[in-house]
Amino acid sequence: MNLARWLLMTLLVLVAPCTLARPVIEGVYGQTWASPEVGQCAACEVRIKKITPHIVELTSNNGWSGFAYYIPREDRYQGTFEWWAGEGGPYDRVLFVINLKFDGQTLTMNATSEALTFVATYRRSTPAQRETAL
Repeated sequence: MNLARWLLMTLLVLVAPCTLARPVIEGVYGQTWASPEVGQCAACEVRIKKITPHIVELTSNNGWSGFAYYIPREDRYQGTFEWWAGEGGPYDRVLFVINLKFDGQTLTMNATSEALTFVATYRRSTPAQRETAL
């Protein structure tokens, strides 16, 4: 019985690191869908940059930026974002609380404020190939 227990514990120790979720990958993510409250934006992108192993900076091409931190036990990021001054229209000076979930391909953002709640999904953009001058 002790051998069986030892084998089970060894198996769990070896398998557990493989099944742990991983934090989001740095890069540019293009919006693939957004809830109707904010509408679709095929040109919208968010750039994710790691600041520390657990903190990321988010900067969008449509006027907002924020920070989020990774919660490993919940496999998600939590943070805030705000529109740049004059860029948010009716949401200027409104702080959004965000939860981000990354499944290895799709980044899902749930954003909530007193004024608006929405969901948006993003996919990592493929870097464009650079042309070589001849």
